[in-house]
Amino acid sequence: MDSKLRWGILATGKIARRFAVGLAASETGRLVAVGSRTLESAEAFAADYPCIPCGSYDKLIHHPEVDAVYIATPHSQHERDIIACARAGKHILSEKPFTLDFPSAQRAIEAARSAGVFCAEAFMCRFTPDYVAIRDLIRSGRIGEPKLVRASFGFASKRGTDNFRFVRAEGGGGLMDVGSYCVQLADWVFNRPAVRSCYAMETAGDGYDAVGSGTVDYGNGLLSFSCAVHLELVNGATIFGTEGRIEMPRPWFCDQPFVVSHGSPNDPSAVVTSESFHLTTNDLYAYEIDAVARQISSGEATEHPLTSTLRNMQTLDALRESAGLSFMPGH
Repeated sequence: MDSKLRWGILATGKIARRFAVGLAASETGRLVAVGSRTLESAEAFAADYPCIPCGSYDKLIHHPEVDAVYIATPHSQHERDIIACARAGKHILSEKPFTLDFPSAQRAIEAARSAGVFCAEAFMCRFTPDYVAIRDLIRSGRIGEPKLVRASFGFASKRGTDNFRFVRAEGGGGLMDVGSYCVQLADWVFNRPAVRSCYAMETAGDGYDAVGSGTVDYGNGLLSFSCAVHLELVNGATIFGTEGRIEMPRPWFCDQPFVVSHGSPNDPSAVVTSESFHLTTNDLYAYEIDAVARQISSGEATEHPLTSTLRNMQTLDALRESAGLSFMPGH
């Protein structure tokens, strides 16, 4: 008897296809169905990743053979989709950002908790062996007390493309799409609420943030970050502690070794040591999928608990407010 968790994918875009590849590489999950706004789109997806095509989101959510749903719809639809999945009794893994803002995240999480289903935000890098190792290094005091996280994530998409990521009302722009990775990393390091946030941006199109830079104060710890959707950035991060640092060349993809260093290269008398680690060898989404299966009875992911999701949403709200960036009335 097949004991694997039966997954449905909501939407058929690029990220949905990456998740389907991750399912094939996972130990615990299998793809059962895909849902789209049109049957044609679902059938095209199912031709590449064999599964049952559903010609509406509702049919996927209520499909009797689906245990868990991966939500890959536009940011602005996440709250609605999370609540619908919860009411249907489906376990939930929602692509980041979890929702558009803190109040909508609260409502979505309350629906999941009331229904007694698993719910987590899909920052796939958090579930990898590299992140587990870095967390253990920080907790063991290898770099002393973390004081500063410096991070950047940006890619050079063409302007004017027909993509919800470049529509302000859909939650588009750099901060929510890729800046959120930087924010979650800092929250993961400091593990406490932010006390002050500031964001500056260059807008494009209908007013979405094309390029942005921000600072977040966690009260005895700082995040300095940059993000962009039309500009290729370094896409790296460094965690600076009182006794060393951890350099993460591509922390959003975990495909390069991270380096732990001690001592100052500018001090001739200092002993500088450096160690490289790279433990992530499988598909990033497969790690995430297997973590859901392991922790499904807990209702949330230990690597990325819902308290962290709520803190991140509060920080993103504060950053947007500081820059005068809004999506729609009430957001």
